[in-house]
Amino acid sequence: MPKSMYKVGDKIHGYVVQQTEDIKEYYLNATLFRHEKTGARHLHFLSDDSNKTFVMGFRTQSNDNTGKAHILEHSVLAGSKKYKVRDPFFSMLNRSLSNFMNAMTASDWTCYPYSTVNDKDYMNLMSVYLDALFAPKLDIDKFRQEGWRLTHENAESDSSDIIIKGVVYNEMKGVFNNPQNELCDQIERHLLCDTNYKYNSGGIPAEVANLTHEDLLKYYHYNYHPSNSYCYTYGNSDPAPYLKYINETVMSKYEPRTMDNFVVAQKNLATAREIFVNCAASKDKKNDHTFTKTYLLTDTSDLYETFVVEMVCKLLVSGENSPFYKNLIESELGSGYAEATGFSNTVRSTNFTVGLQDIAPENVAKVDAIISETFEKVSKEGFAADRIEGVLNTIILSQKHQSTRKGLNMGLNLLYYWVVDEINIIDVIKMSQYIDYFKKKIAGDENYLKDKVKQYFIDNKHVLSATLKPTESYKDDVVTAEKKLCKSIYDNLSETEKKAIYPDCQRFAKMLATKDNVECLPCLSVDDIDKEFEYVPFETRMIDDVSIHKVLYGTNGIVYFSALICIDDIPYDLKKYLGIFSLIFTRIGTEKSDCRQITQRQEFCSKGFSSFVSITHQPRVSNTYKSLFSIGSYCLENFSTEMFDIWAEIFDSIKFTDKTQLKAILNKSLADYNSSISDSGHSFAMSKAGSNVCGASALSDDLGGLGQYYFLKKIVENFDSDHIFGKLKEINKYLNCKKDWRIRVNYSPTFEDKIDSTLSQFLSKITFVDRVSHPVYCKPKNDAKCHVKCPYQVNYVAQTIPGVPILHPDRPKIEIMCKIFTKNYLHKEIREKGGAYGGNARVTDNKIEFYSYRDPNVINTIKVFEEAADFLLNCDITDNDLLEAKLSVFKNLDAPVSPGDKTSYLFSKNVSYQDMNEYRQNLFNVKINDIYDVCRRYIRDPPARSGFCVIGEEAEFSQKEDWIVEKI
Repeated sequence: MPKSMYKVGDKIHGYVVQQTEDIKEYYLNATLFRHEKTGARHLHFLSDDSNKTFVMGFRTQSNDNTGKAHILEHSVLAGSKKYKVRDPFFSMLNRSLSNFMNAMTASDWTCYPYSTVNDKDYMNLMSVYLDALFAPKLDIDKFRQEGWRLTHENAESDSSDIIIKGVVYNEMKGVFNNPQNELCDQIERHLLCDTNYKYNSGGIPAEVANLTHEDLLKYYHYNYHPSNSYCYTYGNSDPAPYLKYINETVMSKYEPRTMDNFVVAQKNLATAREIFVNCAASKDKKNDHTFTKTYLLTDTSDLYETFVVEMVCKLLVSGENSPFYKNLIESELGSGYAEATGFSNTVRSTNFTVGLQDIAPENVAKVDAIISETFEKVSKEGFAADRIEGVLNTIILSQKHQSTRKGLNMGLNLLYYWVVDEINIIDVIKMSQYIDYFKKKIAGDENYLKDKVKQYFIDNKHVLSATLKPTESYKDDVVTAEKKLCKSIYDNLSETEKKAIYPDCQRFAKMLATKDNVECLPCLSVDDIDKEFEYVPFETRMIDDVSIHKVLYGTNGIVYFSALICIDDIPYDLKKYLGIFSLIFTRIGTEKSDCRQITQRQEFCSKGFSSFVSITHQPRVSNTYKSLFSIGSYCLENFSTEMFDIWAEIFDSIKFTDKTQLKAILNKSLADYNSSISDSGHSFAMSKAGSNVCGASALSDDLGGLGQYYFLKKIVENFDSDHIFGKLKEINKYLNCKKDWRIRVNYSPTFEDKIDSTLSQFLSKITFVDRVSHPVYCKPKNDAKCHVKCPYQVNYVAQTIPGVPILHPDRPKIEIMCKIFTKNYLHKEIREKGGAYGGNARVTDNKIEFYSYRDPNVINTIKVFEEAADFLLNCDITDNDLLEAKLSVFKNLDAPVSPGDKTSYLFSKNVSYQDMNEYRQNLFNVKINDIYDVCRRYIRDPPARSGFCVIGEEAEFSQKEDWIVEKI
């Protein structure tokens, strides 16, 4: 374990050590510093992890719904005293090898995190972040771009309608596309009605336009001060250079300030309350209500009690064996849990929500009654001992599991607690003491958890019932309200201000068209990029005629298992059911274990039991692919036999008979699709557009995109379990041929003596057969331009163009080209000018994709996509553009990989280190003329037709004959 060189009381670069402890659970040392002059807090986690993290946070509470904290988060990153450029944040995305850069606003804090493995990069980013946070420009133009402004719908016409634009304004419209997000927002605001949590820190679109530039400046000057700051650093480096730089650059220049923005807890109310929340109606959906009950629980400052109630909440709703799964999900009164369901510790007053979505109006009262009855029953019967132990095992496994962004995730999770002054932040992560004490309590008192259920869910009067109900007029009401808001703002302007709108539009457009001089920003060079792909040794050998890919690595005593099974020869009429098959494969039960028993065994010994279908493209030949059934899980070494026994049992004796479980899983999956489409519509739009480009993408859309959504919706509406199970049984016959299997295991040296025998024993328990394969491949679809109509306030637009596979000679050139498109063209036209949350270009196997996200202007975005080639072929690409594009490609290619995923890319893509190093060298060798060349051949004159997809509100553009219109 890394050891700190500091002790309590040590003084270093203006800071004093307040606390230092070894945290065995996470194999790190935690040292808490306090700046002597300003009181600024600094927490450093010293670990063996080379992926260093930096987070600067501020306690930022809201006192209205204008989203000032959120708009400020965007605005401070838009130019500063030292870095006088229009958009340093987005510019640094291309001048860095960071594997994470972002900014985020929570209910009571705002933070600015990044992660990188490069030491020079780490300090470069620290310089940019600190100057942005403590010396931002915050001019009115950035406020108007990121927050809101009045502008003409057509910036070239002074007779076009006056509308409201702004990145945050449109972002929040997109957030509330999903009715479940609206419900979650209303629950928090009404449950915590006596605190600042009653305001939405992100901003309510209808109220964002109430914020003035002066309000924003005032909010900044109060909150963005060292005395109100929380700095977190993580990695394998001594924090002294960081403390020195932060002190000299920022802290030493400020005087201390007494802050009074304390995060207060909600006091318990004596009576229960009820709210009703409206949302858009779906014409073909009868069961369209959501009902939830939310209970106020603990103050996060009581760390142990918060741990206990979180345990109770997990036991109540997690997995098929939980009381609410049995009583609510299997009641078939709804499609699945409401999205708000679960324990929340993201605010000071923790709370628990449980409920159902997609229920009939007349069944709301039944759901309410079931919730109350379930709590009563649990308070008398308690929880099974093996379920309690299973949850504890999961926590221990999570501590040992080394995720890719371990340091980042820890820092962000700690902020929720850190902003509460009464909490010792290091105590938050000392989980072993809470687990040990918890075990003693439940061992000594059989009623311990029963009493907790009674205390928090039966005797507790601070309960909020919430009903989400659609109204026919909701969509029109929102549109009308926005028009009224816009008119009201406009009418209150002076004549001089009204006349200034159009010239201001012109000035704004001219400003955005001006190329930024980013040379003042720090930048890495090509020499900072590793010349070769990270080498991790592995062994490939045959065990019982199955190919095994073995990775001996420091996995902290965890065994990671995955397998790929080729399913190319499954007939197309069965392939449509693969999405359903993968959903239920690990959860439907076997001849020996029903669905509850099999999931309980999984939860007890392991984590991550998963099955899904993936499409892997042949790395050198265009439009050739393999369909793969992928499975995986991981466990501690002492549970490996049980984990592999469960997999063997599933493969050898899966039982397709549990109709109740099948229906519950399908209903939940359909509800998840509805939510995912509204939150991540760009992914579905790209998938749909791509289905017209190549057969692999057509199959991918059928199995996980809109094609699967339509199919699943039809299956649920005409539910026939015998028919479905018949198809699934047929699919299962294609999984038991050894030549189709490839296995990967990542494990620690302590398991080296057991790995071969464990795998051999596992394979011996599965009945394999020999079979001659006859691959069946899909063809591209024939709906090149598709508008998927949804009642959304903003849209998602995608264009997909035929591309090439990973090892094609043109692939590196296309990768670089897409990065230049994003930085030099799409970001400016779609986000800065168009007001969308984002616009991007990317490359995947055999596809080049353009997309926009939370976009208010479909017609303009389509035009931008169509004119992309003309832009690039008529612009001067500079050496700096090329460098930044290469850095951007390599940062993704070289993103850290967790121990459990080491060599997974080589395994899944079936490529070698030599292949990837050849690809790297080709990236290094890309020249400016190569960019123009591939732009002409792939974008201006594509080798085959492109696909377009728009997901969003109705619009005139799709009334043209060449557009196909579908509805969600």
